[in-house]
Amino acid sequence: MSDDVPLLDELMPWAVSGLRLGRAWVAAPDPAALRARWAVLAGAEGAERERLFRPSRVRSTALGAAALPGQRATSTARFEDAPGPCPEPVRALLAPFDEQWLLPDQRLIDAARPELWRVLDGQQLFVLEGPEPVPAAVPAAAPAPDAAASASDAAAPAP
Repeated sequence: MSDDVPLLDELMPWAVSGLRLGRAWVAAPDPAALRARWAVLAGAEGAERERLFRPSRVRSTALGAAALPGQRATSTARFEDAPGPCPEPVRALLAPFDEQWLLPDQRLIDAARPELWRVLDGQQLFVLEGPEPVPAAVPAAAPAPDAAASASDAAAPAP
């Protein structure tokens, strides 16, 4: 790269990792699918609700969570006690070229990144930066000649 081209972190010094949903059902290509999923989940009870929810180590129906900044919370109580009405789905870019609808309820998202929601507005621009280039593969080291001979001698059957 040329020395006169600034690095991305010099142009945009504030960076946050993207959302980590933890369960695929909180995103869909259309809002109707999300509303239908919510209705099934909210209508289920006990073990069936827990199974449909697909708990993780950080989210389950037994946990509540604060409302996401800028979002009207339908409920912040434990999901098993009061799921509340379906939150209004919002557009989200989940991966490059993968814009979908998302249920903006922090009780459902493993890592919702509230700091991203806090700065969200109609003029927001998000930039995706790829990982550092992977170094070229290094060939496996061959054993030293003496080690190879010793290994083959040790594996040979006794006369």
